[in-house]
Amino acid sequence: MVPGKRFPPYGKELAARLSHRNPPLLTFVFAGCDAWSRARHPRVRTGDCAPLVWDGADPKSVRWPVRGCHVVVELDVGPSVNQVRELVGRLLASGAVAVMTWWLRWSEDRPCIWLPDGTGRYLTAGELNEQVFRGRTDVA
Repeated sequence: MVPGKRFPPYGKELAARLSHRNPPLLTFVFAGCDAWSRARHPRVRTGDCAPLVWDGADPKSVRWPVRGCHVVVELDVGPSVNQVRELVGRLLASGAVAVMTWWLRWSEDRPCIWLPDGTGRYLTAGELNEQVFRGRTDVA
C-alpha cells in the first residue's frame, strides 16, 4: 500500500464533504477503547461535526482529510503519548487548523492543546488550567 493513500474510517465521507466546501465545525478523531461506538454516537453524527476513527495504524500510512478543520482527538485507554504525538503531527501536516486532545481519563500531565508551530510542543491540562486561571481571585 502506498503510504498516505488509505482513508481512516469515515474519511471518505469527510473528504466528499470538504470537496463540496461544507466543512464541519469540529472534526473528531476517536481512538483507543470503544472508539467505534463513540464515533457512532448521535452527538457527532450531526451536520456540525464529523467523526473519524484512528485504528492505531501508523498515522503516516493514512490519508487524513482534515485540511481547514478544527480537530478534537478523543482518547481512551490504548495509545501512548508518543503515538498521539505522531498522530497530531500528521493531522497538522495534513492541514488541520488546530488540534486538541481530549483524554477521557484526565490527568494534568497529559498533552491537551498542541501548538501548530511544527515543533510537536504542547500544553498539558495542568499548564492550560494555570494559564486560564492565572491571576483570577474568583476561582478556588
